[in-house]
Amino acid sequence: MGIRLFNKKSQTLVTSAAFNPTDDTSVSVRASVISGDDVEKVELRDTMAACDFDMDLKYWERETAMMSVNNFDNSHFDSIVKMGEDAVPFIYKKLQEGPTQLVHALELIYPDKVAYKGFVTLNQARRIWLKILKKQKEF
Repeated sequence: MGIRLFNKKSQTLVTSAAFNPTDDTSVSVRASVISGDDVEKVELRDTMAACDFDMDLKYWERETAMMSVNNFDNSHFDSIVKMGEDAVPFIYKKLQEGPTQLVHALELIYPDKVAYKGFVTLNQARRIWLKILKKQKEF
């Protein structure tokens, strides 16, 4: 994941910002100098949403790794749900990697999309949501 920023006055381009989900919540940047009007507009919304999602996911996973009671009573899980549809592309990517409890975030983001019949495994819920999301958006 990277951020591209450009300051026309100083001719500075920040080319590589990286999020490292450890105890350190800083963002590393590498800057280089360029000239000209190469960049007109900077759009950080998607990049910031990705950073927010990754950070909340890592902290949620870390804080709930040892708990088996209620992994969803957590501020980081709540933050992912509050992102709403902005979180969906990132959740979709995680679903493609394998079963994840993020299906429960989708159930809260889209409360009327799925009504499971009986007990559903995490992998079954994953497959159901992958089909729904694939039809709903271009992923």
